[in-house]
This record gives sequence, C-alpha cells and structure tokens, in this order.
Amino acid sequence: MYDRLNAGSFLVGFVFFFLYLAVTYGLASNIGKTPISKRNERRKKDIAFNLVVFLPIFALLIYIDKANISRLITPLVLLMLVYEFAISRPKLNRYILEADNLYRTLKLSNQEEKYSFDANNSAILLDWDMPQYIKGNLYDIRLDRVCKNIQGEYFWVQASVKGFFEPKIKWLNKQGAKNLLHRDKEAYLKEFNEQPYI
Repeated sequence: MYDRLNAGSFLVGFVFFFLYLAVTYGLASNIGKTPISKRNERRKKDIAFNLVVFLPIFALLIYIDKANISRLITPLVLLMLVYEFAISRPKLNRYILEADNLYRTLKLSNQEEKYSFDANNSAILLDWDMPQYIKGNLYDIRLDRVCKNIQGEYFWVQASVKGFFEPKIKWLNKQGAKNLLHRDKEAYLKEFNEQPYI
C-alpha cells in the first residue's frame, strides 16, 4: 500500500487541498455576503474550517494518482490563483480606494451646526461597505457606514462608488445608531460600553 505514496500522488492531494482553499476564499471575499471590513476575518475562519474538516480527506487523496489527475488540476489551480491575485484582488483594491475617496467628499449642511456632517471631520464607527457582483464580476461598492461628527451626533452614510444612486446622509438618534451598530458587536461595545441587545 505504501508504494502508492509517491511524489505524484502527494501532488494530487496537495493540489486538491489548495484548490478547495482558493474556491472558498473566493466565495468568502467575493460572492459571499461579507462586508469588506470583515473579509480577512471571514477568510481566516474558512481556512481554519478547511484545515480541520477537509485535511483528512485530502490526506487520503494522496494515495490516488492512477489517472494522472494532477496534470488536469494543476493548470486550473494556477489559473484561479492568477485571476485572484492579478485581476480580482487589484480590482477590488481600486474600488476600495475609490470608495474612500468618495466618502471624503460627502457633506451635509444644517442650520444647527451639530446636525451638520463632514466626512473629513467625522469618526467612522461602523464600516459595512459591501462589494456588488453580477455573476462573480465586481461592478460597484456600496458604502454603508455609521459615523459620528465632532459634536457627537450620529449619521448613517450610504453611497455608490459608480453612482448608481445619490449619496444619502441621514441623522440618527442614539437608538437608531444602536440599531445599526448591532450588526457588529465589537463596534457596539466600543461605542456604548455595553453588550448589544439580543
């Protein structure tokens, strides 16, 4: 049985394992409903899950190489990695930069100064920006942020990087801010010094 454990069969298991990692990475950071600010956290959880659950399966696959599967899988894996690191990730990073630039232009004037908003002088309490995809292709980022101006008033800021809708800046009372920050326990705890309600 141990004569099957050769370089070719080991390559099969190795390639299958990282193919699965590449696929789940794409699902988490691209197609999945994961905000940009949470994608690294989600990716780590996916990889940890894969290591625990799927590593034993791929350990068994190292004994199989009768059909020279590695010759078929390796080019596919390489293509996926090239697409991810040469095309998909740089494109997302460009959109993220555009999103930040757009955010810094947003302002809301009001006769009462405390109800005015200037992104350049406001703190971002929650960054829930979401990439938008059509059939796996990134076409926009939707800004979704909860902010606080220098007077301590809360605002909900929404915008489209590619201009699919007009930017929206809405004043929030404290309860409204709590309702939105409820999506992120850490942000909620940091702002209100209490655990979010259930």
